[in-house]
Amino acid sequence: MTISARADREQSLYERAIADADQLRLTLSERLGNLTKNRSRGDEPKRRRLESDLADAEKHCADLRTNLANFLAAKDRLVEWGPTRYWVVAGSIVTLEFPGRETTLRSFVRTDQPEDPDFEAVATNSPRGIALRNKRIGDRVQWGPAANQSALVVDVRPGFDDPLGRTQLPSTRYAVPALSRALRDDTLRRIRFEGVHDPHVRSINELARSIGDREKCAGQVPLVDPTFGGCEAKIIFLLKSPQADASIDRGENRLLSLDNDDNGAELMFNAVQSTGLRRADCVAWNLCPFPTVRYNPNDADISRGLGHLNALLGEIRNPRVIITFGGVPKTGVAGADSGCVRSGVKILNAPSPFARTDPSRAIRDAMLNAKQFIQP
Repeated sequence: MTISARADREQSLYERAIADADQLRLTLSERLGNLTKNRSRGDEPKRRRLESDLADAEKHCADLRTNLANFLAAKDRLVEWGPTRYWVVAGSIVTLEFPGRETTLRSFVRTDQPEDPDFEAVATNSPRGIALRNKRIGDRVQWGPAANQSALVVDVRPGFDDPLGRTQLPSTRYAVPALSRALRDDTLRRIRFEGVHDPHVRSINELARSIGDREKCAGQVPLVDPTFGGCEAKIIFLLKSPQADASIDRGENRLLSLDNDDNGAELMFNAVQSTGLRRADCVAWNLCPFPTVRYNPNDADISRGLGHLNALLGEIRNPRVIITFGGVPKTGVAGADSGCVRSGVKILNAPSPFARTDPSRAIRDAMLNAKQFIQP
């Protein structure tokens, strides 16, 4: 797919999200108007709730429109490099092939993670960076003074600088949908899954894959949705084990996501929206990230799961709060020895989003409580 085609596709998804948000806003406005028109004394709590929901929906619409404007500006800056299919600019990852070698060299032109072991960091203004600048697939690059140090550009993942310092094409993987259950759309699910190795979630998802290997269930541990903050998260939503739309039984590309197509994810989506939590401040994880019999972990499962939780905490730079959802995570974390859960992390408890009695209010209260621990 060309860069312009990818950008057009993602622009259309932004526009679809805005249309959904507008529809929600109009529906809430109509309900509020009808309630005000036929006001009775008992309707006052409902009216206040609708007013709050409408204010949230209007803010969400405004945020989406701002995000789209930023996306289009960034897209325009990228197009300024010329009407080509591929660009090598700051932030690009370039794969080079050297004559007589069996392996290829993959290198960043420039990156904010120069210690990344998977790539060789190349400064934009260094001789090699200048040699790569504006090259396309199929072009040759002089990688050193000797004639045999010429290389062929065989792959380019384009990038560019933006005001926030990121070096990737803006993506609707990170646009929060206006409505719940967005991942029932298989196209959006595929787009999200393309982001599971993006820098902010890469190490966590590599941990998830390694857990699958160690637990002899490779490919059956759901990966973390890149709309979460990943390694930069401050709040960890700790659930029990993969189930509902995150279960491998539902097919490929399983994600731990607030946008999954199930009742629990919908409840969590609504709670996050209503409390004003930023997804960038959160990440989801299962105490037992591997499949368990009938979604009911035994003591051995929980013991192994606590070890995996400790490994997760090692990947998150500054965790502040763990919210356990349901009895199994609550009991498991409470019974952990001091080495399992990092000291200084606040533990809060909430019902499972799959509880039989409506857990909405208790979950919302736990999130509001967590929010106060991450305020600057």
